[in-house]
Amino acid sequence: SLVAVLAMDRFGAKVCVKPITTKGGSTYRGAIFVRADSSIHSIDDLAGGTIAMVRATTAGDLYPMYEMKQHNLLHADNQPIITWMGTHDTVIREVAEGNFDAGAAKDLRLDAYAAGPNAIPMRRIAIGPPVPNNALVLSSQITDDEYRTMTDLLLRMDSTAEGRSVLAQLGFNRFILCEPSEYRPVIDMI
Repeated sequence: SLVAVLAMDRFGAKVCVKPITTKGGSTYRGAIFVRADSSIHSIDDLAGGTIAMVRATTAGDLYPMYEMKQHNLLHADNQPIITWMGTHDTVIREVAEGNFDAGAAKDLRLDAYAAGPNAIPMRRIAIGPPVPNNALVLSSQITDDEYRTMTDLLLRMDSTAEGRSVLAQLGFNRFILCEPSEYRPVIDMI
């Protein structure tokens, strides 16, 4: 969602559609989490601790930075030590292994981890607002006719066996329209 907002703002990109997953969702939230056995229970408890995050993402960067700023933890003598990881799954694994006090990741990835057979119990200490999940954003050079054609095609994809097969491979049921206004929480955090 952060990249979509930047593309719309800086390059005039056009948001198109977002998927409905096989679980019925079309949004995600940022989650700041700790192991269930952690003594950390709030954002304020992160002072002086360590947190693993994912750069240039809403859930793993923008949202936790926003929360830490709201709690006056950035630029403080005891600010959390941030370490940047490559993926949400890496953040989750590193916190599970006890290498960091806390992590920030997409709630959908945290849910997937928790459903696994060897999951270490986690506790969410803060949850961000819902934002569109992996929307398709088109170049500003796309004409209005091309935009409508592509949007119509994607919105009807679930009406054919071949389309449903492709959607299933992606873990989606169908696409729905995505509006720029759905990114308001991202813009507010920025």
